[in-house]
Amino acid sequence: MLVAAELALAFILTVGATLCFRTLEQLERVDLGFETEGVLTMELTLPRQRYGTGVSLANFTRELERRLGEIPGVEAAGAINQLPLSDLPNWSSPYRLRTTEMSEGEAKEADGRVVTPGYFVAVRATIVAGRSFEDRDDEVSRHVVIVDELLASKAWPGDSAIGQEIEVEVRKEQGFATVWADVIGVVQHMRHHDPRFEVREQFFVPFTQGARNQMGVAVLARGNPLDLVEPVQAAIAGIDKDLAISNVRLLEDSARDARAVQRLTMVLAAGFAVMALALSFLGLYGVATYAVSSRQREIGLRMALGATAAGVTQWMLRQSVVLVLVGIAVGLAGALGTGWLLKGLLFGVAPNDPVTLTLVPLLLASVTLVASWLPARRATRIDPAVVLRQEQ
Repeated sequence: MLVAAELALAFILTVGATLCFRTLEQLERVDLGFETEGVLTMELTLPRQRYGTGVSLANFTRELERRLGEIPGVEAAGAINQLPLSDLPNWSSPYRLRTTEMSEGEAKEADGRVVTPGYFVAVRATIVAGRSFEDRDDEVSRHVVIVDELLASKAWPGDSAIGQEIEVEVRKEQGFATVWADVIGVVQHMRHHDPRFEVREQFFVPFTQGARNQMGVAVLARGNPLDLVEPVQAAIAGIDKDLAISNVRLLEDSARDARAVQRLTMVLAAGFAVMALALSFLGLYGVATYAVSSRQREIGLRMALGATAAGVTQWMLRQSVVLVLVGIAVGLAGALGTGWLLKGLLFGVAPNDPVTLTLVPLLLASVTLVASWLPARRATRIDPAVVLRQEQ
């Protein structure tokens, strides 16, 4: 009963570890909508005393992009009010569509971001329709916006989003205000907050038309992005030496941290699963060894009466197979429950994943049969004459 319980526990833990591993594997393959390799990021906060107007903020971002673009080894550079995969809350903003020429649609929620023209190039986001922001999209021009594929498909199903009008919330000197803007582009949906989810629709406003005092800078390097840390800091200091630069890191590290919970869960589950498998192996090995030692006379008689080594081995293994089947049967019920408990941590894998529920029993059966085969093999080496002579 103890060995069967060990087998059941090993089954449950191994299923949990396998589900976590497959989740991490799926997360590594997920398309974030942007590239993380070779991108250096950092955060800036512009003091309102010196950058209290939209014009001053717009001028700073233009000069920032220009200076960063002149640094040797920089392929592209841009800014966004909130870097992807950061620890900041995923704030949403309302947007509204025109339903008829004279009426407005019901307000909906979307993730609003403010970006400079070079940002999409720096993170290699894909513009799937229309164009990206340009220098002509400035403070005095008509408001423009770029929406993601998710918003475009929901707002204008079966129709092109380019040229449509949308009412969005932008930052002005007197506070937030709603403006009607022309959709000039559609970008691939980006998983800004959590690699597992398409949280909600997204729209992007140019920094010149909705500037914020908080910004994250993204720099795409041709070589090692860490080599650009000092040149980028020097370029920013050349604009304003009093600005503090914080959270300098690679975008790859942010993406890795976003998967940290799943990675830690997998490591812990794998560690417990390995220990459970080892205990199951030792337990079954001990039971099988004890069975061989306590039944030497019976085994000797069987072999004296003509039983073959293969026959004795099969006879011993059949007794272990019963324990394995009982452990798997009990463990299967527990594993299904464990899968549902882990549902919130899983991505791209069902709690009752058929691949996992096929591979784990095979693994468990292989390990336990090896544990049983070793003592069974020793049993076939028993000399019937020696055993019978000992019993006289």
